[in-house]
Amino acid sequence: MKSQVSVIIPSYNRADTLPKAVESVLLQSSVEVEVIIIDDGSTDSTESDAKELLDFWGSSVKYFRQPNLERSRARNNGIRLSKFNLVAFLDSDDIWLPNHLETCVEIITQNPGIIGAFSDFEYIDRQIKQNRSKLHKTHFDSVEFSKRLCVMDALIHPSRLVLDRSAVENILFDERIPGCEDWVLIAQLLTKGQILPTNKSTVLMRQSLDGTFGQTDKFKKSVELAARLIIDSGLPGLVSVPAWRVLATGKLQCAYVDYLAGNKLSGVLNLLESIRVNAKVVIWRRFWIVLIRLLIPKRATTTLRKLARKQYGLAKGNSL
Repeated sequence: MKSQVSVIIPSYNRADTLPKAVESVLLQSSVEVEVIIIDDGSTDSTESDAKELLDFWGSSVKYFRQPNLERSRARNNGIRLSKFNLVAFLDSDDIWLPNHLETCVEIITQNPGIIGAFSDFEYIDRQIKQNRSKLHKTHFDSVEFSKRLCVMDALIHPSRLVLDRSAVENILFDERIPGCEDWVLIAQLLTKGQILPTNKSTVLMRQSLDGTFGQTDKFKKSVELAARLIIDSGLPGLVSVPAWRVLATGKLQCAYVDYLAGNKLSGVLNLLESIRVNAKVVIWRRFWIVLIRLLIPKRATTTLRKLARKQYGLAKGNSL
């Protein structure tokens, strides 16, 4: 008997990419799926296009529309509408390789008691230079992963997740924050059980700078609230991460978003705020990376990276 997975696709004004996302789900191997599209009040042709394609997609695909209440509400409504014991999420501009669900379900089946699995990924967006996620080693250490998650060194985008529905429906995505809701959800879930990696890259993701990540003020407010919710989840205490590290991480992330948006003064102020949280941040590599990027023109930092790669014989795309 095939494993059964409910796939929730929130969508807002993605009429151009939604069909490819849905079709990548329908092409999944060795798994029975139900696809739940939650249209978050799109103003483009998403509704009409999706309804026209429903007959072509078949009875396993269902379309629902809600007012524009953000993606957390859309995902939560999808969870409530789902019928299978496993749930997965796919953003409407991302794509799964045909073996994505199969490999995630295999990990869950082989490890009774865990509450989910997540894949590796590749970026397909031209605006993002990074090509591969580098989160996973041969040996996966759950405690170390939780520590890194607390300080945003290891994040899991929802498009990479397959979860036990009974675990996630008791927590749900926090609808108070329009961004970083995945950071908070994973932290809360990790206090309940393990989520293990497949160590296989089966998701093609986009991260356009005009999304939530690119809406500077909105994103920064989300980061700061999310940092406090991470502390409230209890995960930092369970893995011996001081609360100040989580708060300082939030400030540094705000500074980095300011750098991306070209708001240098605001970025420097956020760096100073991170020092106010705890002066120990000045010994963090991340602090100096953000500071250098804020103070040195982008063209100069690009030239420095090229010189460093040439000096140390690194190929393009490798970390310095």
